[in-house]
Amino acid sequence: MRWRWLWVVVALMVCAWPAGAESERVKASAHGGIVKVQIGKDSRVYYQATVLKPVEMTVTGPTRLRVMARHMAPEADPNPVVLQVFIGNAPPKTMSIRAVSSRTASAAGGPVGARVDRSFNIPEGRHRVRIVPMEAGTAAAVRIYRGTAKKAKVTWVPFAPMNYEKALRVRSGDTESTCYRFTAAKAVEMPIIGPLRMRVSTRVDFGMTNGTTQSYVVKVLLDGKPWRSIPLKARASHTVTYPDLPDVTPGGARSFELEVPAGRHRVSVLLNGTGEGAATAAVRVVRR
Repeated sequence: MRWRWLWVVVALMVCAWPAGAESERVKASAHGGIVKVQIGKDSRVYYQATVLKPVEMTVTGPTRLRVMARHMAPEADPNPVVLQVFIGNAPPKTMSIRAVSSRTASAAGGPVGARVDRSFNIPEGRHRVRIVPMEAGTAAAVRIYRGTAKKAKVTWVPFAPMNYEKALRVRSGDTESTCYRFTAAKAVEMPIIGPLRMRVSTRVDFGMTNGTTQSYVVKVLLDGKPWRSIPLKARASHTVTYPDLPDVTPGGARSFELEVPAGRHRVSVLLNGTGEGAATAAVRVVRR
C-alpha cells in the first residue's frame, strides 16, 4: 500500500511538467554505462546509476531538472529502486521506481521498467547534481532534461501549526486572518509529511522602544536539529494591527520558503534569542 501511494504521488508529479515545455537533454559527466532503451523504432540513450557509479553532471540555474528513470531489472528484482538526487550541498531528494516492466520499451532485447518522471528546481548558480540509488546492488537507468518553461500553477493553502504560544487575529483594512505567535523559547511547530514546499510569513513585534525598523533572525529546526537561519529586516506597519494586542504594532510581513524532504518530519520556527520579544507566523503549503 505504501508503494502504491508513492506511485500515485509520482504520477501527479509527471502531470505537473508543463506540456510543450522547451527543454534540452543533459549529458552526464560520469555514469555507470550507456543504456539504450528501444521504444518502437526509436532508440534513446539512458545512463545507468549504481551506488559505486552514480550519474553526475553540472547544471546552471535557475532552471528545472526533469529526471526520467526506469528500473533496470523489473522481473528479476521485485523491490522498488529508490534514487537519491543530490543538488549541490542541499539535503537529497528521493524518487521511487517500481519494479514494473514497460509494455512499450525494452533494453538489450530484454525487459526494462516503466518510466517514472520527477522534476526538481535548480537554484541560481552552478550546481553539481548526483543521482545514486540508496541501496547497493540496485540500478536504474536515467535520462535527464533541463528546461526554463512556465511552471505549473501552484496553489498555496493555509496550514495550521500544532504548537504555538498564542493564536492572534491580524487585521489589514477589512480583511482578517489568523497568525501564530512565537518567541525564542516557544516555537511554532508543525508535523509535515514531505516532500512539501512551505511558505512562512513572519511579522516581528514593535513595542514602544523598538523604533521604526528592526532586524531579527528566524531559526528553523527540522526534527529538533538546526536546519535554516534566516536574517530578516522589517519596518513597523502603519496599516496592519493585532485586535487582540492593541499595544503591539506588527512589523511588515517578511516571508521565506522551505523545501521539506521526503518522510515524516517536525518543523519548528522560533526566534534566535538575541533580544527580540516575539513575532508571529502565517504558514502556507503547496496544495498537492
